[in-house]
Amino acid sequence: MKTCSKVLNLDNSYYIQNYERVADRTVNLNVDAAPDLVVEVDITHTDLNKNVLYAGIGVSEFWRFDGRVWTIFKLVDNRH
Repeated sequence: MKTCSKVLNLDNSYYIQNYERVADRTVNLNVDAAPDLVVEVDITHTDLNKNVLYAGIGVSEFWRFDGRVWTIFKLVDNRH
C-alpha cells in the first residue's frame, strides 16, 4: 500500500527510530520506511481518511491538530 504515499502531503514528518536509514538523503516512501511520526494541522478537514492512509504506509504515530484539539493516534495492529 506504499503507493498511497503519492497522494499524501505530509505537513511535518519525523524519523526517530528509522533516522539512520534515511539520514542525509531524499526520502522516497515507495522504497523507504515510513516516518515514525507525522504531525498535521487540519483546519480545513480534508475528505481523505488520513488515519487509514498513514496506517497503510506504516506511520507509527500520527498527531493531528484541528484548530482546537490535539489528537494523537498510535499504530496498533496496522490501525490508528
